[in-house]
Amino acid sequence: MTPRQMLTHAFTLEREGKPAPAIAELQALLDSKSLDDSGVGKAWNVLGLAFQDQGNFSASQNAYEHSIRSFEGLPNNISDYAMALDDFGGLYVDTRQFELALELRVKALHLYEKLMTKLALQMLPAILQALSLVEIKSMTARDIWSER
Repeated sequence: MTPRQMLTHAFTLEREGKPAPAIAELQALLDSKSLDDSGVGKAWNVLGLAFQDQGNFSASQNAYEHSIRSFEGLPNNISDYAMALDDFGGLYVDTRQFELALELRVKALHLYEKLMTKLALQMLPAILQALSLVEIKSMTARDIWSER
């Protein structure tokens, strides 16, 4: 299995409610230093989720902090960075530290907004093309109705 596949498997274990084996796999994967920078950030984030599921909040906080530090220097991983901030905010909700949760989740929201703006700009040519086709079709329909 490749390091990416191992990461995906560990994430699947965590999602299936099996945090202990996920933690073991993630720690081994991180120790192997076989992941790229993005993979390291993702592994730390999933580790934070798994520790949080076990109720080990200090280990979870540590993992989320590692994840965030990993993503801060990766401008092409805005969505992963936002997800790590959002997940870390979830830990603070669980520990009833609502101001910290809000701070992290608002920061994540701003990153998500930035992603949506970038996505919207990338989609703009296709949207404009679709609108022009709709306009042409509606004009054709109007023309047909006006001839009657």
